[in-house]
Amino acid sequence: MTRRSGGARCFAAVLIGVLALTTAGGSFIAPRGAEGQGKEFKVGVAISLSGIFSRDAALMKEVYDLWADTVNRAGGGIKIRGTGYPVRLTYYDDESSPQKNAQLVERLATSDKVDLMLGAFGSSVVFAASAVAEKYKYPYISGAASANPIFERGFKYVFATLNKTFDEVEAAARVFSLAQPKPTKAAVIGADHLFGKLSAEGFKKFLGEMGIEVVHFEIFPVDLTDYNSIMLKVKRQSPDLVFVGGLFVNALRAMKAAKEVDFTPKGFAFSYGPTVPEFVKEFGKDAEGVIAASEWLPSFPFKDPVFGSAQGFADAIVPLNGSDEKKAEALLGWLSHTPGRAEGFAKNALDERDPVDVLHDEKLLKVCGSTANAFINLAAVAGLESRRLLLVTETGEAKHVTAEVLIGGRWVMVDPTTGSMFKDASGRALSKEELRDPKVFLDAISRIPHYSPTYSFEHTAYL
Repeated sequence: MTRRSGGARCFAAVLIGVLALTTAGGSFIAPRGAEGQGKEFKVGVAISLSGIFSRDAALMKEVYDLWADTVNRAGGGIKIRGTGYPVRLTYYDDESSPQKNAQLVERLATSDKVDLMLGAFGSSVVFAASAVAEKYKYPYISGAASANPIFERGFKYVFATLNKTFDEVEAAARVFSLAQPKPTKAAVIGADHLFGKLSAEGFKKFLGEMGIEVVHFEIFPVDLTDYNSIMLKVKRQSPDLVFVGGLFVNALRAMKAAKEVDFTPKGFAFSYGPTVPEFVKEFGKDAEGVIAASEWLPSFPFKDPVFGSAQGFADAIVPLNGSDEKKAEALLGWLSHTPGRAEGFAKNALDERDPVDVLHDEKLLKVCGSTANAFINLAAVAGLESRRLLLVTETGEAKHVTAEVLIGGRWVMVDPTTGSMFKDASGRALSKEELRDPKVFLDAISRIPHYSPTYSFEHTAYL
């Protein structure tokens, strides 16, 4: 099963779409009227804050908020022809209703006159919303909808970061062609909404091509509560494999029902669900071996001017829910996956620089002082208190720039240049006072690749 930190597989891909509208230098490709909108860059989102889609949409909102906070605090907002415009997100609750979402999209276009629209969760909702966006010629970026009909209307203003549903679920079916002994029978069920039904149809199609007999196929009501009954029907057919088309809540209830009716097929696959971290938390070891469609991994080679890389984003999403120490380590992990650092000290390490330029410029990220500045600004996004610390010689000459972070009432040391936190052998974070002990210092840096022993803590100064 594929897992990753933070939101589910489609929500990370959302940012790829958002960031695709920025140039390599970090400037936004301006939408119509953007420079006439005043001093803010207005982003509108009609999304399911309540109703059946709200659980999944909450993860999406988390990602949108992270993006806005990051570009505002670490980057000074969206840059249009050299001028920064702070991002302001406006959310409207569609109550999981496609019809209401369409009305809210029209409001965003005609009354609010936003500069950019970001997509909702769910194919049925996005299908309705995108028609309105197309009518008003607003670019509509979707990262959580993949139903084939969305892309078969000839629209020019709808953009998506996911494959069509059939393409999306294909690998989750075909992976079983590698199983030995070869499975011969399968059951397919799907929730009665656009994505759920198409996922189920996709599973059925690919199983047929693989020569696996579908002994049970059923589309169940989207608001079904009694999953035990449907799982008992599936169990009676003795399938080797079970495929479920639907959302996270459908995956969660189907797994629980299978356990309650004592049914353990040889293979369990879902169009969506197991990639949400809560799924693994809920089922623990029972989640092992479960297959899910996923189109985004931290290891992918995606690059962008805000998070640096796919791994950088995966690390950055952690601070929203982690402890202060995890927040700091996630930010350090992000920095370690951005463009490479110089191992030595650079003369201009103490230059004051615009953080957005630091994040966008590979050369500047090689400067320890600028990297520390970037960490300080990103730490603020995560709600962490931090400060720069200069390591100096006995005569006061600068050697290296590090940072302190307040964690659990203690100021502990981190090195943004190497993306590391100074710790002892037990994993306890260390303060600068503790690192002044040569033995403690040498032990700590033995676990930090490329850290020079000349960057010691006998003499320090705050910047």
